[in-house]
Amino acid sequence: MDETPRACLLGLPAELRLTVFEWALADSHVNLRHQRKRPTEDIRNPWAYLQINSQIRQEVLPIFYETVAFKLQDGMTEPKLQSWLEFIGPEATARIKKVEFNCKGRCAMFGLQPDTDYCHREVCLDLTTTRPANDVELLNAAVDSFKEDHRSLLCSNDAISCWDDTWKNARRQVGFWMRTSDGTIDAALITQLLLTMFHVLEIDHSTSAA
Repeated sequence: MDETPRACLLGLPAELRLTVFEWALADSHVNLRHQRKRPTEDIRNPWAYLQINSQIRQEVLPIFYETVAFKLQDGMTEPKLQSWLEFIGPEATARIKKVEFNCKGRCAMFGLQPDTDYCHREVCLDLTTTRPANDVELLNAAVDSFKEDHRSLLCSNDAISCWDDTWKNARRQVGFWMRTSDGTIDAALITQLLLTMFHVLEIDHSTSAA
């Protein structure tokens, strides 16, 4: 009895291969962290598509940065973020569409209660369109900055002044980006937006900083 011939990825038409990769990368993410430890399987998987062979890497690379969500966490610093953007180069930077920030900053509750000196702040940027008015969406924050079900994402201690200031600073930066953008999303603009947003989310909101 003849065996069913095995399908070969490289034997598929290029258009179909790209469709397969787009489907495989959908809803995937890569953690960018300032730590030296073995990545988990979920973290390693998206990068694995770039390591199959040189032909697959060349085909996948353009859609990789457009599809994967990059998560900044675990002690990532502004200089490290800038170094990573320089490492991947302007062509890849210009293709980045989704970035999830998980930052840590000194909270407005600093010194007031145990374990509240610092808080975690989460914001997602989605750069999926070409018009500035729609390029940036704060996915984890409500349009109304006082929505109870979202404020803990902007301050894990749920301090009103802290999450409100974080929200206002983030929105101010987004608004500045939208006003100054002419619709051309290039590497320099993406770099400026990501570095500035990272800085905003690590602002010291304690009374000692006032």
